Amino acid sequence: MNQRTDPVTTSRLHSTLSRLKGELTSAGIFPKIMEDLKIMPDFSFGFSTRTPEGGYEFYGTKAKYDNKILLSNNGLQGAGVINFVQSTSEATSLWSFLPDSTIGYAKFTNRPVESGIEFPDVESPEAYISYQPKQSVLRASSTPKAELSFFKAEAKLRGTAIVTQNGIRGTGLMSFNKATTVSDNYRFYRWDIKADTAGFNLKNTYAEPGENALAFAAENVKADISFKKREGNFVSNKGTSLIKFPINQYQCRMDKFQWFMDKDEMQLEKGSESDVSIDAGLDLAQPNFFSTHPKQDSLQFRAPKAKYDLKQKSLFCDKVPYLEIADARIYTDSMKVTIRKNAKMEPFTNARIVANYITKYHNFVKVNVEVTGRRAYSGTGEYPYYDKDSALTYIIMKRITLDTSFQTIASGAIDTKDEFKLSKEFDYYGKVAINASNPLIAFEGATRINHTCENFERSWLSFSAQLDPKNIQIPVAEKMKNLDGQAITAGIVWRNSAMVDSIAIYPTFLSKLVQPSDPIIMTASGYLQYNPLAKEFQIASKEKLLNRSEKGNFISLHTESCSLNGEGVVNLGMDYGDLTVDAVGVAKYDQTSGSTTLNLTARISMAIDKGIMKDLAARLSTVENLKPINFNQITLSEAILQWSDQKTADKIKSDYTISGEFKKVPAELETAMVITGLKLESFDNPNTEEKGLISSTSSAIIVNIFDKPLMKMMPAKAFFQQVYNEAGGDRFGLMFTTPSGLQYYFDYQMVKKDGTMKIVTDDQDLSNAIIAMKEEKRKTKNFYYEATTQSIYLSKFLRLFEK
Repeated sequence: MNQRTDPVTTSRLHSTLSRLKGELTSAGIFPKIMEDLKIMPDFSFGFSTRTPEGGYEFYGTKAKYDNKILLSNNGLQGAGVINFVQSTSEATSLWSFLPDSTIGYAKFTNRPVESGIEFPDVESPEAYISYQPKQSVLRASSTPKAELSFFKAEAKLRGTAIVTQNGIRGTGLMSFNKATTVSDNYRFYRWDIKADTAGFNLKNTYAEPGENALAFAAENVKADISFKKREGNFVSNKGTSLIKFPINQYQCRMDKFQWFMDKDEMQLEKGSESDVSIDAGLDLAQPNFFSTHPKQDSLQFRAPKAKYDLKQKSLFCDKVPYLEIADARIYTDSMKVTIRKNAKMEPFTNARIVANYITKYHNFVKVNVEVTGRRAYSGTGEYPYYDKDSALTYIIMKRITLDTSFQTIASGAIDTKDEFKLSKEFDYYGKVAINASNPLIAFEGATRINHTCENFERSWLSFSAQLDPKNIQIPVAEKMKNLDGQAITAGIVWRNSAMVDSIAIYPTFLSKLVQPSDPIIMTASGYLQYNPLAKEFQIASKEKLLNRSEKGNFISLHTESCSLNGEGVVNLGMDYGDLTVDAVGVAKYDQTSGSTTLNLTARISMAIDKGIMKDLAARLSTVENLKPINFNQITLSEAILQWSDQKTADKIKSDYTISGEFKKVPAELETAMVITGLKLESFDNPNTEEKGLISSTSSAIIVNIFDKPLMKMMPAKAFFQQVYNEAGGDRFGLMFTTPSGLQYYFDYQMVKKDGTMKIVTDDQDLSNAIIAMKEEKRKTKNFYYEATTQSIYLSKFLRLFEK
């Protein structure tokens, strides 16, 4: 831009300084303007003129400028109105004409157009205008005093609106009544705003003191806001956009969301997502809601849909598959999650919990639960308990929460009035506890077995154990108690009574002892179970319950016949002082007859001279014409297993089966006389005062005498007398006879702490050998033995066998 003037001579300089003729070349803004220069009010050379009628061509375009033109130290300026497309810019001060544009402050108005190329209504009492005629662009920018007002003042732009023949674009911050957007490239339509990349913030219009001014914030979204539909639609530009809820202290990632201007709410949505799963049931689809509360340890969950309510300041999340809290998955009843202010998650009702979510051992239903963190929740609910028959019972869990290792635990209690059953065979009441890492359920309370056997009292057994509902095995100790602390047992028991008529054997199976001092003949410990195939309750070790040939005791109650059966170690229930009778065998109580039978192997250890006993064994070993032995009818193998081991038991059985003898007596039998095939039955003949166990067959087998093996079956009789234990005097008699007619009778009786053995025999060698010994040699501290010819002992014994 330049001003050319005519030449001036120095002689005329003074007279021409006030006006210089010349020509203005305005860099294409206007055609050449012939106008004299003069001194302007700012003491610069310039001029003030007006365009000719019809105006000047403007920037070489079809546009015309028809108004005042000023040139001064402020540049080339003008006044008037710029009408461009649908806009009118009415200068509030002089325009400044620059080589590429006209700039200045103006009252700006854009008239709306609804059809064809759409234009919005825009107004501003003062906007900074930059008009570029050659580019056919007019820019109207907000000023510190005034923003650009759109859509009947429902939106205001702090930025720039760019007017072209094809519509209006823009950049900057747009403020609505309850929200703001920011973008570098708006496209404005009659009632719409669109932007390929924008940020969106929703104001907290119901803010309380101290609350964040923002309720919602999203970044990098494609925006489509309609003031006709009264809604805004936003779609993420990068898969999902990060959306913040400062009041709720939450963030989420969503594909798109909708703003309803007049409803004070937002609808959010996440596009369809194929869940990736593996066999263990792990769902690998990612969470998209995250708590930013410092005490919630990044609590997170997945929700493909959600609504934000500005008035309630709450997030309503929908189609939530579950919440993964520590080791648990919480399934809400409606698949909805509500987040209030400060990350407060609304408690759930009628929810379902699976714990842990990998093993899925345990399931809780009808749960009322409150989630307070990623590894924190607590509630109450019900546990569906399925027994072995798949019968369903619900157990009330008064507490479902996490332990210090963030494992789900639960506890509850069952009352007697609930009539709860571990299975149809076992009643139960007491405490219940669950640990998610353990498939078993912990019970601490009492159980009672269900049967209809009249002679077996049913008592509540106290126990504490972890049980498998499909395989109930309740721990049973040797000394059991009911809930009142009274002794109970399972097995065969002597009634200990000062009244002779009351001394008798009685059966028990989780039943009270008549007296705590009643001696127990046979019992078992380990685990109690019900075997549906055998139709019986069984007690033994877990190994023996699986394999009856294992070592240990076994007791069973048959629920149809009400018979009690046992095998293993037998305690005759009698005190013989320094003489001991160890027994192993099988026992059976018959409810119909009321009788008890035993098939025993007995180890009788007594301090009789070893040489005398070995000589006796040598004589008996020569006895012939004895019956063969059937190992299936005796309990020798079981006894050796109990006293020694399986290998020794198998060796003796194998040797005898092959050669009819065995060579070596096991060390555990070397200091005793061992008798097998000893079959006894309960004896309570009302015509006698003697009560006890008596032989039910006429023979037995002498296995060995001390270290001499025999395996001789001989005619034999035995009677073990039960005496009231406070009176002392337990007694037994044992007699066997050789085919040649030699009799051997051993009569043993306790008097207080001293036991005396009377040996009546017509074996003179044995009798003479005992008589020849000095008395002090036949006596130990509390044991004494002697040979006698007094047949009264034998006669009294034999009378017991008379019918």
